Parts: sequence; structure tokens; C-alpha cells
Amino acid sequence: MSFNIRFIPMFVLLSCLSFLAPKIAFARPEYAEKEGRACQYCHNSSNPGKIDASTGKRFSTERNEHGIYYGSHNHTFAGYVEKISLSAKAPQLTYEWREEFTDSPRRAIVADTTGDGSLRLVSLHQKPDDKNAAILKIRQWDGKKFVLEFETEVKGSPNRLAVGKFGGKSKPSQIVTEDALWIWNGKSYTRRGSSKRLPIFGITRQKDGSERLLLADSPDKVTSWTVNSEAAGDWLSNPTDPPASKEVVWRDMHADSDFFEKMGFPADMSLGSAMGLWTLPKINKLYLYQIKAQKDFDLIKNPDNPGKPKLIYKGIKAYSVTIRNIETGTESWGTPQIPGTAFDVALDDPKNGGKPGIVMLFGGVSPDKPCVLYFFKFD
Repeated sequence: MSFNIRFIPMFVLLSCLSFLAPKIAFARPEYAEKEGRACQYCHNSSNPGKIDASTGKRFSTERNEHGIYYGSHNHTFAGYVEKISLSAKAPQLTYEWREEFTDSPRRAIVADTTGDGSLRLVSLHQKPDDKNAAILKIRQWDGKKFVLEFETEVKGSPNRLAVGKFGGKSKPSQIVTEDALWIWNGKSYTRRGSSKRLPIFGITRQKDGSERLLLADSPDKVTSWTVNSEAAGDWLSNPTDPPASKEVVWRDMHADSDFFEKMGFPADMSLGSAMGLWTLPKINKLYLYQIKAQKDFDLIKNPDNPGKPKLIYKGIKAYSVTIRNIETGTESWGTPQIPGTAFDVALDDPKNGGKPGIVMLFGGVSPDKPCVLYFFKFD
């Protein structure tokens, strides 16, 4: 469960690696493995009871708030409500609303795509009769419901979508799918095709406000590109290595679990389909946010050792969004666990409430309502 050092410095942790890696690369005792959590979730030490090779002393077994609850409630988190915050100055999380959809989006992003100051919900849906094709939809909240403003077919994967202010901070956000660039021309969305299928991985926003597109041909070959809709020829140019973490204020990354695993992320981070680096403006600190899977385990009789039950992994029972403190590697904050399949996570409120927060896109909630959008605001 160690980081792929060759790749991570370039992409996720960089100068923070020395703080984060030792905290995440840990062995899990029985209870931590059963709950699918890190030891430090319940203890003040990342290796409780183990010997510190550098000092020869034993790590503390002192429990934190999580561990005290777990130990005093028959070794279960049932009924526990997460109350930990990022810091005294950080915003607190509050559930705000949910919207149900009968279609099947796989990606959802919130952005101002017309330049009128109003946020839209940009979603990419799997085409019912073709898993390799998609439908792009743009909706706007009218005060009562999400109104469909634009819909078109995409000759590409329903999992490949990026939306960014590639033309500059004062320009509308532009949409990139696996096959094309979509631009608002003042009246409608126009399409500029790509000469090849684009392995979209995410967006990076640098401290000067400029945004670049991240493409990943493979887990160890990620490049950062300039998107220029006014270019006469190819609208993609200037490929470079992704900028260092210290050079960005936001980075959004989306891929399947296998891809993140091949990149060298620990198992508890690679099971989700999205993660990113985010500098919280009020406290000016960098955090890593991610979709996290909650594993489901069961204990059965062990035929090889009757006195010690055998732990069986049953699958994933719920998902949440968690935020890790980069300096310590610990999970500092998170949404409640939600049943279903987590497809995407985005920032901002698509209902234009002026409330910063997190949008979570879920599928498989129920047969008649296959998709649910949740919004948790920061107070």
C-alpha cells in the first residue's frame, strides 16, 4: 500500500510527500481491516502498539474521538455522526438538497458555460444502445426544477468529460468530451472536433488563474495541455508535464479504480473514481478530496484456525466524499456514507444558491430513479 514514488511527486503530493506517505502506508489490524479504515481513524498514532524503528519506542495506543465511540459501542460505528472539521477556521458541512433523475449520467460538473454568471449542470450520459457513445446535457435551475437547455450526441466515452475556463477567467467555461471541444458562441454551443480520441483525466488551475486540460495515455504518462478555441488548426497545444502541486490552487482528476491503482495509490484511495487537490481559500491550506468506498466485511468460521474467525470481503456497501489533510495524511472531514454507486463529485451549487459546497452524483439508488444528485454546503 505504498505510493508510486515515480509518479506521485509529479502529480499529487510533491513537496507534501514526506508528510503524507508515512501516514498512509500502514498495516491494518483486525478492527481497522473490518471497518475498511486506517488505524489513525481511531487512534492518535498511525501504527498503534507497533515499535518505532527510529526510536525503539512503542507507538501510542491512545484512541481519538472515533476510537472511543467505536470501543464503547460494541465495536461498531452504527449511529455515529461525523463531527470533525478541517480546522477551527474551516467551513462546516451541511446536507442541503437532493435531486432525482430518470436518465443515467456518469459525469456531472458545475460551471458557467455561457458567461452570464449563472451556473449550469453539465452532465455526460451513457447512450442506452451503445456503451462507447454518450449524450451531453446542459441544465439550468429555474427556481423549481432543472431545465434542459442543450442536448447532443457524443462520439466518445460517457466517462470522459472536462469543463474549464480555458479561454481565461473572464470567459465562459468550455466543455471537452472525448471527441470534441464545445464552445458557447453567444447563441448556442458549437462543436470543434478533435483529430483523435482524447484520454481526458482532469483539469488543473494554476495560481495565475489559467486552466489546462490533463490527458492520460497511461497511468504513468500524464500531460498538461493548453486549450485554445481561437486557434485556426488544432485547438490543443503546448503539452507539458503537469505543474507541481505548489503551483496550483485546484486539480480535479477522474478515472476508474484500476487506473488509480496502477498509478500507485493506496487501496483506500484508489477505489473511488475521483479525487483532487483543493486549496481552501479561507484558510489557504491544501487538501486532497476523494470519493471513498466503504467496504463491507463479514466474519466466518475459519476452518484452518477455529479459534480465530476469518475475515471475508463482501463488496462495497456505500460511498462518501472525504478530505485529507495533506500535512498529516489523516481524513479531516467527510460526507455521510450513501448507498449506491458513486459516479462523480464536483464543487459549487448548480442551483445558484451562492453556497460553496460539494455535489455528489450517485447511480443505482433505485430502479425507477437510477440517478440522484446530492449537495452538501459549507457553512
